Amino acid sequence: MEGGSGTRFGRTLRELRQGRGLTLEELAEASGVSGRAIGDMERGRSLRPHRRTVTALAQGLQLDEAAHAELLTVARGARPGKRSPGSDGASPERQETGLEVPETLVRPAQLPSGLAVFAGRQAELGRLRDIAGEVTPAASTTVLLSGMAGVGKTTLAVHWAHTVADRFPDGQFYVDLRGFDTARTAMTPVEALSGLLEAWGLPAHRIPTGMDALAGLFRSLLVGRRVLVLLENASATEQVRPLMPSSPGSLALVTSRNTLPGLIATGARPLRLEPPSRTDAHAVLALRTGTERLSAEPEAANDIIEQCGRLPLALALVAARVQNNWDFALSAVAAELRSSQDNLDAFSDARTAFACSYRLLSPESARVFRLLSLHPGPDIAVQTAAALASCTIRTARTALGELADANLVMERVPGRYGLHDLLRLFATELTEIRDSPAERRAAQHRMFDHYLHSAYAADQVLSSNVNPLRLAPPQPDALPETFTNDSEALAWFTAERGALMAAVTEAMQTTFLTHAWQLPCCMHMFLDRQGHWQDVVASQRTGVDAARQDGDLLGEITTLRKLARALTELNQHEASSSHLKRAFEVAAELGDPAEQAHTHSNMNWFLHQQGRYGEALDHASEALRLFRSIDLRSFEAMQLNAIGMLHTELGNYEEAAARSKESICLTREDGDSFHEACAWDTLASAHYGLGEFEEAICCARRVLDMLPKGGDVYTEAVVQERLGDAYAAVGDQNAAHTSWHRAADLFGQVERPEEGQVRAKLEASTTPPER
Repeated sequence: MEGGSGTRFGRTLRELRQGRGLTLEELAEASGVSGRAIGDMERGRSLRPHRRTVTALAQGLQLDEAAHAELLTVARGARPGKRSPGSDGASPERQETGLEVPETLVRPAQLPSGLAVFAGRQAELGRLRDIAGEVTPAASTTVLLSGMAGVGKTTLAVHWAHTVADRFPDGQFYVDLRGFDTARTAMTPVEALSGLLEAWGLPAHRIPTGMDALAGLFRSLLVGRRVLVLLENASATEQVRPLMPSSPGSLALVTSRNTLPGLIATGARPLRLEPPSRTDAHAVLALRTGTERLSAEPEAANDIIEQCGRLPLALALVAARVQNNWDFALSAVAAELRSSQDNLDAFSDARTAFACSYRLLSPESARVFRLLSLHPGPDIAVQTAAALASCTIRTARTALGELADANLVMERVPGRYGLHDLLRLFATELTEIRDSPAERRAAQHRMFDHYLHSAYAADQVLSSNVNPLRLAPPQPDALPETFTNDSEALAWFTAERGALMAAVTEAMQTTFLTHAWQLPCCMHMFLDRQGHWQDVVASQRTGVDAARQDGDLLGEITTLRKLARALTELNQHEASSSHLKRAFEVAAELGDPAEQAHTHSNMNWFLHQQGRYGEALDHASEALRLFRSIDLRSFEAMQLNAIGMLHTELGNYEEAAARSKESICLTREDGDSFHEACAWDTLASAHYGLGEFEEAICCARRVLDMLPKGGDVYTEAVVQERLGDAYAAVGDQNAAHTSWHRAADLFGQVERPEEGQVRAKLEASTTPPER
């Protein structure tokens, strides 16, 4: 490595530091970069400094603009992974997957927050520091932290990960693999890899579905990058092996209750975690409750430590009790812990620790805690918790606050709470003991009704009430949300997306079959407009299965059509065609002209996407005839616009203009602003095709004013490109560039291929915009 670019950067940095008479510690203080990281750079052990790190160092060195630029140039020369002369630049992984790797990725920073009261574990930290010192630019490293439940694996892993995070400039990933979660299925490698790729900023339609393709793309993105991957709660070697970062200089940190000998056999460095020493346990309790408090009652403090089995999580729970009740004597808390042992002998040490804190809860908070185990998602909102527990929102908020204070739940973001997997297990066991099957079933029914009716209300806002479903009335106390505008509906869907996806699966598993197909239908428009087509496929497949199991033909045909649309977006045309064929069979069996019309409409879109415009026009025309025969004017309007779009593709611009104008009149009558905007977009295309560029500009600008902000990124991008074309045609290059830049940025957000064609227009234009 001597003489390489990494050494050159290190020498340059050292010379600049010494030339200004600074020690490592002084430069660290001035720049905000750790002294250890600076030392690694100067020794050539950190070969790929991030641009932000170099800028911070330049500021700490008080470099002028020219010297700063030179240091950045040297740093860029230190980056691995450049194309060699005569090479096509394709890495083996790119060749393996055949997938294009994006040039720009989000830099993940997913590590959970570390505890401010971390104490002890000096021997373990020393061992981890030794392992970290062995991470080199030549190889990746895997560390396995194993141990019993509640022993502090997560706390130690997160704390140490933060101390070494700056050594991995390309990002830090975090995945909870749910390997020991009895309420939810363990995360599969496919699901985990999809999440890792999404964390890198890849849109849904760029993420493949098969295991080999996912793993290949993940390896491709790792080429030349140094990352840290924290994988929690792994239950088996097979669950984590595909997630291991293979790029040199990267680190995987795995936590598990199992020893995972298969992972160790592949080279993982094991560190088995035992309960901390009495001294360390005392330090943990002292940090949380205060040294003076423990010194005043040393025997009670020792009693509490013993009752908790020295487990860090148990100590934290009891300390929360002490902190929130400063007038309680430690001896009284210790007595409560001892009394709780009388009817909890069957619990393990971890369960005993949880039970100690649980026994101190108010009755309402204890009930909320038990029922939270029935919620399948990663976190829960206050109003959903109120529905689950059949209480007021105020009561739910108070209960969740008490649970958070006792560290029985985590407030992951304001107003949303999650359960650690061990606490979920404990809550599950409690609700099975304390709450009857009928009570648990009723709680689930309220929860599913809350999600279904809230999602339906949000969807009706986004779709201007053109996606009707026949819903059963919600259960009392289901507390569905209401929405007054697009922004509120979008915000709710965005926050609840993970919980909704989990609810679909849970509804199917607990035989709430109607919810299992209606909920995906309510989510479809949001997921489709945001480009989350993998989620559409997963949820609609569950919906199809649920409807078939329930013998509901209407549910089956509805979910089949939405599934086919998502598969078409993912270029899985054969599967999409198969589902549409079955939809036509169900439509014939139902004998319902509305369902036949909807299916023809979906077939029109399927053929349109493949460029089969003549065939598509036949289906669109038949759909229009059927909608008119049953006087469904809103769908008649949408179908007129679809026919207009096809005529623009076929070059029949006057016919396209006529059909889109008809659609505008009908949608305006119904107050359907979104689909009216779509019709104006078609009219803009028709005017452009006729050479009526000023009219095209007016129509396109009207579309942009009507579209919901942030609700349909792709449609806005299409309109912006068309607007730029029209501006260019009338000679307004500045306005054209502004629209094209916006279009390219929007296409880039969803990784659509149209981005390239817009960038090409910008490069080909001879007149740059005024800045």
